[in-house]
Amino acid sequence: MDGIILSNEVIHSLKLLKKPGMILKLDLSKYFEKLSWNYIYEMLLAFGFNTTWTRWISNLISTPCFSVLLNGSPSTPFCPSRGIRQGDPLSPFLFILMAKGLSRLLHSTVSSQDIKGISLHGLQPLSHQQFVDDTMLFGHPLTQEAKALKKIISLFSEAFGTSINASKSQLFFFNTPASTQRNITRNLGFSIAMLPSKYLGAPLLDSALKHASWRTLLDKMDSRLSSWTFRSLNIAGRLILIKSIFQAMPMYLFFVLAAPKWVLKVIRNL
Repeated sequence: MDGIILSNEVIHSLKLLKKPGMILKLDLSKYFEKLSWNYIYEMLLAFGFNTTWTRWISNLISTPCFSVLLNGSPSTPFCPSRGIRQGDPLSPFLFILMAKGLSRLLHSTVSSQDIKGISLHGLQPLSHQQFVDDTMLFGHPLTQEAKALKKIISLFSEAFGTSINASKSQLFFFNTPASTQRNITRNLGFSIAMLPSKYLGAPLLDSALKHASWRTLLDKMDSRLSSWTFRSLNIAGRLILIKSIFQAMPMYLFFVLAAPKWVLKVIRNL
């Protein structure tokens, strides 16, 4: 929730103060499947984990073998050379630690003033925020800053073992001349996107959420409620459905956006 609120507040402040800025929303390509084992090993040591413990973790992630069924017959077993298994309870923790490498690299670059980030209301420069594989980069719209960000992204991608999905990554500009936008876009290789967009499943806006967007939520709630009408459920069963599912549907959006009075009225009358 903090990440969604922070992103919307940055956008609102840039618009209100008429300050130049750019936001890059990155999309990692097959991040679990391509994660480098060498990178995992070196990062765990860099975080101060014991060598023996690090070797145990390496053995856990590097020992699986696979066999493919071809016309009903299993092929010769083979072992992967990179990646961590989805569904393994250890994998999310490892991934978060590995993604921290990008955060450390960006903090170091801001400290050396190679990138400026976005400074608002006299606070420390904001360069990025991360939530698992969702990464948002904040920067000043300069060609030099774009080149520095590209270098950071390339270095991280090479070490991590993955690549950035350029077709799904988005670049947003605020109060920036068109010529500067073209130069930065050409340097980074990402397309310019327009708001509203989505981040972590919530709207990313430069203005108030429109009536149609709230109507989409209300229609979903009405549809879900209608599907329960003809079910053979007693009062207790209906109450459980309403409390566990129906009430939860708008809560995620309500955590980050203030709902208009008419929306609350419609929900009460459903």
